[in-house]
Amino acid sequence: MDQARLLFGNEAKNFDLTGSLYIGKCQIAGRLGQVILTNRKVHGGTFGFVESIKLTSTLKECRRKNMPLIFLLDSGGARLTEGYKALGMFRLMFGEILQTRLEGHPMMAIALRNCFGGASMIAASCGYRVGSENSSYGMSGPKIVKNNKLVDEQVLAEPNWVRDYFGGVARAKAGAFHELCEDTSSAYKEKITKFVVNNDNTKVNLLGLHAELSNRLADKMPKPTGQLKSNLLIGKGKPIGALEACTLADHLLKTPDGSKLSIRLNSPSHSMSLQEEKMVLSDFMSHVGLCVADAKLRKIHVEVTIDHFAGGGIYVALCSAATIVKAREDSKISLLPEDVVSAILGNKKVFMKSWPDNFLTSMVADELVRS
Repeated sequence: MDQARLLFGNEAKNFDLTGSLYIGKCQIAGRLGQVILTNRKVHGGTFGFVESIKLTSTLKECRRKNMPLIFLLDSGGARLTEGYKALGMFRLMFGEILQTRLEGHPMMAIALRNCFGGASMIAASCGYRVGSENSSYGMSGPKIVKNNKLVDEQVLAEPNWVRDYFGGVARAKAGAFHELCEDTSSAYKEKITKFVVNNDNTKVNLLGLHAELSNRLADKMPKPTGQLKSNLLIGKGKPIGALEACTLADHLLKTPDGSKLSIRLNSPSHSMSLQEEKMVLSDFMSHVGLCVADAKLRKIHVEVTIDHFAGGGIYVALCSAATIVKAREDSKISLLPEDVVSAILGNKKVFMKSWPDNFLTSMVADELVRS
């Protein structure tokens, strides 16, 4: 709350506290804006069930009243300890994030200190992103990457490897932030004011964004074949990286209006390697979500069927805005793979009861199909 007072003065006293979120309206450069500030001292600033419900209603109100949104994020994303309960509501909330962005509402994100997982996807979905040299940003945090068996031991031996790969300066060079500023309330306030004054409230240019992300992959993008399939299999049991995400986004953008697209998802999570993080994987995950949401606006029926595995950023990206999400009864759906959750939480257990009814009651899926 101290940060809110420094930024918004007496108006901060009117902020509502919901779990780890401070949410309030402020006058910014003569315009009423909506501020969402995560509190790192409460559940690490993560988004649980109640936070996602509150943010969902806030996003809808902002669209009705055409208020600019300012996110100040110090968060690890969705709350692992709440299991399906957090995952299902985060899915629905992120769908509102995507719709808000596509409709052209001004959205800004400031990565305060740590911005990882789902929080980085929220930031990546905003039209204007700011970090500082003290920011740390990524789809997967250093702790997760360090436990990845593919990580180069020479990198881990470098004394400043976290800063050099996840720090604000490195992230800005990689394309995660539009600007860097000093890690002070006055500097953030200046950037917020500039954003509210100068934002032209235009809709996202998905084709331009797609070209930018494709350029990050250099010559790795497959050449167009001229054939568009109406049925896709994504993952094949393995994590999804930037190339697969960008290829899927390309397919979505080229799918004709009013058609049907069936996607079978079989992936335990987004890829958690350092190589993927160097390309800012959060941007690619968010981009897939925006392309699914755009397809829905173009009257394309996007049906996602979870076929055995689903989790992490790729689950959120595909399922938040899909027309319908189906799940096989024997599917394994999680926020992150079990070994990753254990690495983060240590001895703390997360009970993800796997019987199918939980998929529906938690809103992780909309319909069950026989295995």
